[in-house]
Amino acid sequence: MAQGAAPAGGVAAECLQQGGRIGVQVVPGGFEPGSNGQIPRGIREVADRYVVDGLRATSGGFCRVRGEIRRLV
Repeated sequence: MAQGAAPAGGVAAECLQQGGRIGVQVVPGGFEPGSNGQIPRGIREVADRYVVDGLRATSGGFCRVRGEIRRLV
C-alpha cells in the first residue's frame, strides 16, 4: 500500500468507528458519498483516509475497491 496525496481521478474513503468495528465510507465528492466501502481490515485505522483508483458497486449495497489503495498523509 502506497502513501501520498490524493491523485486526480481517485476516490477518497475514510475509516469510521461503527459500533464495535471499523467501517469504511466514501467521503463527499466521491463515488456515491456515504456508501460503505471495502478496504482490507488489516490496514483500517479510525480516521484514516485512503484514495483508491476506483470503486465498483455491488448488489449488497457496498462498494469494492478497484486498483491500488493509497493512505493519505
